[in-house]
Amino acid sequence: MGEEPLLVLESEDTIRKTAQKIGFTERRSFAFDGNSDYTPFIEALSDLSLFGEKQLLEVRLLNGNPGLKTGLKALEKLKTLEVGGNTLVMLCLPELDWQKRKSKWFTELSKHAIVVNASAITRNQLPTWIRDRFISQNQNPTDEVIHFIANRTEGNLLACEQEIRKLALLAPQGDLELSVVLDAVSNVSHYTPDDLSLAILQQDVVRITRILDQLKAENILIPSFLWILVEDIKVVIKLKHYYEGRLTLVTDRSYKFAQTQKKYALEKLAKKASMKRLEATLERYVDVDKISKGIFISNRDNDPWLELKAAALLLVSR
Repeated sequence: MGEEPLLVLESEDTIRKTAQKIGFTERRSFAFDGNSDYTPFIEALSDLSLFGEKQLLEVRLLNGNPGLKTGLKALEKLKTLEVGGNTLVMLCLPELDWQKRKSKWFTELSKHAIVVNASAITRNQLPTWIRDRFISQNQNPTDEVIHFIANRTEGNLLACEQEIRKLALLAPQGDLELSVVLDAVSNVSHYTPDDLSLAILQQDVVRITRILDQLKAENILIPSFLWILVEDIKVVIKLKHYYEGRLTLVTDRSYKFAQTQKKYALEKLAKKASMKRLEATLERYVDVDKISKGIFISNRDNDPWLELKAAALLLVSR
C-alpha cells in the first residue's frame, strides 16, 4: 500500500517476479470496492489446480475499504492460508489514513501478512534515493548532478526514474559529471499549489519562484489555489495570538489535519514573522485576487502573477 505510484508498481512487480521464480506460475487478478461481491475471490481461494500449480491471487481494494458484505468474509479466509501452501495473495491498497490503519480488519490482517509501505519520497530523502538508483546502474553521480535532477523532476518520481534510466543509456558508467547530464535531462518538474504553500511558509525564495513560474506556464487559475495561501496566513496569525496568550486554541481544520512538515512550518513562521508583515501579506493576497479577476488596483502591477510573487516574498526574512 502507499501513495507513491512508482514505488507501488515496483513493489508489486518484485513480488510477482519472486513468486514466479518459486513456483507460483498461475496468476489471477481481482478488483473490488466497498460494494463488491467477493464470491469469485473466495471461490478462487479454494480452487486447486488440476496440474498442482501454485497460484498468485492479486486483490486490489480500490478505495481501501473491503466493505461490509462479503469483503470481511474474504479477509477472514486470508488469515487461514498456510505459509508454504499453494496459494499466495497480494493485497493492493491505496494509502490508508490512521483511522483505517486502526480498523479491526486491517490490524487483524496485518498479523498474518507482510505489510509493504510504498510511502512517498520526501524532498529531503530524494537526493539519497537518486544516488542509490544511479549506483544500481553502475554510475557515480556528483552532488551537482543529484541536486540538478532533484530540482528538475521534483514532485514527479516516475519522471525522475525515467531520467535516471535514460542516463544509463546516454552516459557512460563510472563517474557522472553535470556537463554530461545537462543536455539529456528535460524539465519535467510537477508542482502543486500545496508545494507553493509549503515553500512560502518555509520562506524558500528559489522554490517559490520556480513553482510560481511553472503554475503560470500551465495556465493554472490563481483563484483556484489562492484561498490556500490566504488560509495559511490566517492560521499563522491565529497561532501568533495563541503564543502571545490571546487565544486558547487553534481549531482550524487546515492546521489540525496538516501534515507534520507543514504544521511545523506554520508554527515556526508564527514565532518568527511580525504581525505587521503577516497582515501586509494578507492584504496583498486580497489585491492579487481582485487583479486576477480583472479589477484594477492602483499602485499595483496589473500582472497578477507578478503581484502574487511579490506577496509570497513579503514573508521572507530580511
